[in-house]
Amino acid sequence: MNQFTRGILHAPKQDKELENMLEYNAVSTRNDFRIFHQNIRSINKNLDMLKIYLSQVNDPFDCIVLTESWRVDGFDLLQMKDYDLLYNKSELNRADGVVVFINANLEYSYEIIDIGRCKAIEIKIVEGLSTLVVTAV
Repeated sequence: MNQFTRGILHAPKQDKELENMLEYNAVSTRNDFRIFHQNIRSINKNLDMLKIYLSQVNDPFDCIVLTESWRVDGFDLLQMKDYDLLYNKSELNRADGVVVFINANLEYSYEIIDIGRCKAIEIKIVEGLSTLVVTAV
């Protein structure tokens, strides 16, 4: 069994709301699969501030989910070191859109799923014989 699924299968659910990155750094362990979610309200406008915020993390997140990304133009400008960028290309309204940065060292596949007028990103992360599925809407 691998490091990510061992914790999922045998540990009680441990959602934590933390006030700042100092609290996160105090409780984070490398054996955890770490997901960060932020309603970014325009990735083009707010990505630099997000990068500054995330630079305070001792152990980087494995998956960064950004909702309300708005329309994404210029993918080259949105790259983050050590992450692959996934975008659902949703155009439901002006504030729509989901961007996911996934750790480039993970073995994964993804699919854009149409759910009525919404588009979700489903990511399957494989480690050994185990698969972890992350869905971002």
